[in-house]
Amino acid sequence: MPTVARFDWGRLVVNANDHNPPHVHVMLTDGSEYRMNLLSSDFMDTQRPRGRLRRDIERAYRENILEIWIEWERLHPG
Repeated sequence: MPTVARFDWGRLVVNANDHNPPHVHVMLTDGSEYRMNLLSSDFMDTQRPRGRLRRDIERAYRENILEIWIEWERLHPG
């Protein structure tokens, strides 16, 4: 899984063998994981981060959205 960006709390990852809808995996240093839909910017899982962590993840997503899309398209052409 190619890492798009790294942070103190974790990293943003695009999986090569993934499915639609286009999304990015948010892999936290504690081993937990969230997925964000690239079309809507929403979290895809019922359990979602809260508070500062959520704000940090959303900021990282916004700041790296172009790189995330480029990686998604590279790994999932067409």
